[in-house]
Amino acid sequence: MRRRSPPGQVALAVQQIAATGARGHRDTPPRMGEEREVRSRGVTSAGPQPAGGGGMAVGKQTRVDGIRQPAGGAGPGDSAPSAGAARLIHLLITTRQRPDEQTDDVYAFLSSLELGELLETIQGAAERGLMGLLMARSNAAAWYGRAQILTAIDVVDLARAPTTKPGDERLHRVGTALEQLPQGQQLVVLNHVLRGNRAGVEAVLLVEGVLAMREQQTAQPGGAHAAAPARAAGGTENHAPAPISMTMAGMAPLPPGMPEIPAHVPHPIEPGPWEPPGNEPGGLYVGNDAHTKIAASYVAAHAGENVLANHFPISGVLGRLRKAGHAPSVDAVSETEAGLKPDIVNLDRLHLYEIKPANAQALGARKATLEIGIFGAAGIAMKLGPVGEPGTTGGAPAPDGVFMFWAPEPGVIVYAYRKGRLVPVPVPVPGAEPTKEPRRRFVLEPLTPQQRQMAATLTVDTALLLVAMILLSSVGI
Repeated sequence: MRRRSPPGQVALAVQQIAATGARGHRDTPPRMGEEREVRSRGVTSAGPQPAGGGGMAVGKQTRVDGIRQPAGGAGPGDSAPSAGAARLIHLLITTRQRPDEQTDDVYAFLSSLELGELLETIQGAAERGLMGLLMARSNAAAWYGRAQILTAIDVVDLARAPTTKPGDERLHRVGTALEQLPQGQQLVVLNHVLRGNRAGVEAVLLVEGVLAMREQQTAQPGGAHAAAPARAAGGTENHAPAPISMTMAGMAPLPPGMPEIPAHVPHPIEPGPWEPPGNEPGGLYVGNDAHTKIAASYVAAHAGENVLANHFPISGVLGRLRKAGHAPSVDAVSETEAGLKPDIVNLDRLHLYEIKPANAQALGARKATLEIGIFGAAGIAMKLGPVGEPGTTGGAPAPDGVFMFWAPEPGVIVYAYRKGRLVPVPVPVPGAEPTKEPRRRFVLEPLTPQQRQMAATLTVDTALLLVAMILLSSVGI
């Protein structure tokens, strides 16, 4: 029998998760069990904390970036410090700019590197305290026509000094630059910021949001809205793209491998408003909203269970498990490992999920597997959350669009961002009783001009109420 939740609980869960998303940081990492939390009948949602894969047997391992690596496995931290870092350090210490010749040996060297190696090389210099020297010579990037170097410096600088402000100019510069990169290079940046818990929550959500927006623009090139301007994802022009007409023929194909999304509500899911708070980059706005809505769906479907959602560090998870009667080996976990933040952890079921855009599924699987390994080293038989678990598949309003999400493999929930509305349609079931409530699935449809106008005037409060109504329906209210 489906568990029912008191209406107020689900609405409160939505508000809690929204309030404790990528905003409202503490300035220091939490000690074991001292995380800030909001509880409601066993539901805990903790805000992100700045920080310095059941029972999986942990075999021979190495540590890279302070994180253990499974034997034979590649994870977000699988390469040793590069020789490029040593070369960069040598050049920073032994050479000077020659402005009259518009020459700088440091930036000449950096301009020869591909993006992944460029990030790792700059990271190596940053870990030795040389970012100041590198940034002091940043005017030389223009001499080599490589704005990508400045983007890499900003990404690494966000790891050195994670931001607590969504309006941080580095986030805007990185977001704007990411919009100009092909998807493969965007994934390189996401892989870098995920490694070793680098760059803080906002930078991760920014890159994820930009990836989701890029996938939508690629899938709907002439779709519900025109392509977003370059600064919509990362710059200061945080408005939705201007709408254009769209027919069903112009609708995007759904992402490969996407299952049928069951409709738990009898009414359509309409787009939410585009109202990023303050000077927040559009990519961060979309990425944070996806995490909030998907976590809220899981929390609502598991009412009464102890669920930690959205950027709760492993140190806090172990603290809560200790209070629940487990005996984790805290000393077996490094400080960096303790700072990693699974997106959803169910303490009762010992299930863990990562939330990622559909085009970053592989990175989500890597990170979930690493986290399971860390819990295993601490003596906790955490498991990758199963496919088909309640709350891991569905739809939700998104900023100026909708989210469709599902679990394509254990431990990973992915989402697609689309312009349009989700409409429930009956699914024919041979032999079903005519009087029985029909099974429904969501179909993505374009908006009429009237619906687009209505979406443009929708307020945040109204959107929050609609999300609560959708989640209430999904748990049987």
